[in-house]
Order: sequence, then structure tokens, then C-alpha cells
Amino acid sequence: MVRGPVTERIEQSRRSGTSFAGIVAGTVVIIDARRGAVDGDDLVAYLDIQIGAPLAAT
Repeated sequence: MVRGPVTERIEQSRRSGTSFAGIVAGTVVIIDARRGAVDGDDLVAYLDIQIGAPLAAT
């Protein structure tokens, strides 16, 4: 399944506040993260996410 690995990649970006562009479980994933601090050590990450269709061998 693709959903689990893609969801985990999104969660990694959410926790770290970092962007990502690559292939996860055969699916193109692009995450544009913007960080914003809230009350000291709290982290807010705004994510724009694009997920392509799973790639198939040709």
C-alpha cells in the first residue's frame, strides 16, 4: 500500500517543519513546508502537499 509510507513522510515534514520533494513508495510527493513559532518551543508547520498518481513500470 502507498498510503502508509506517504502519510509517514507527511508526518515527518509536519514534525520537523521541513519541505520534501521525491518519490515515496513509487508515488511522487512534494511538500512545501513553512514554519512559524508559537509560544516558545511550540512549532507550527503550514504544509502545501501535492501527491501524484503511483508510478507504473513501462
